[in-house]
Amino acid sequence: MVVAAAIGAAWGAIGYLVLWGYIAPLFPSRRFVVGAVGTTLFLPVKTVLLAIRGLESLAGRSFELASNHAWIGLAAAATGAAMAVAGYLVVRVVRKRFSPAYS
Repeated sequence: MVVAAAIGAAWGAIGYLVLWGYIAPLFPSRRFVVGAVGTTLFLPVKTVLLAIRGLESLAGRSFELASNHAWIGLAAAATGAAMAVAGYLVVRVVRKRFSPAYS
């Protein structure tokens, strides 16, 4: 489970670094980011951004995050870790339920 959390955290953090341009040779196009592969690769970051958008809507104003966005990377890493651990647990439960070796 710790390995899943570490992989998920890396998934979210790397997604943030790519989308914010910290990994120089990688500049994905908008078309790629909104496509199926891009959505999967950047899911933790997109989830955080969707939550921010929802909170901005509830507040009725923009949060002006242009100069203060490093925390989004941390939130994306935590979200990626949570998603990976959830996936690990689902696979574990399904395997236990349907595998005759666990009976």
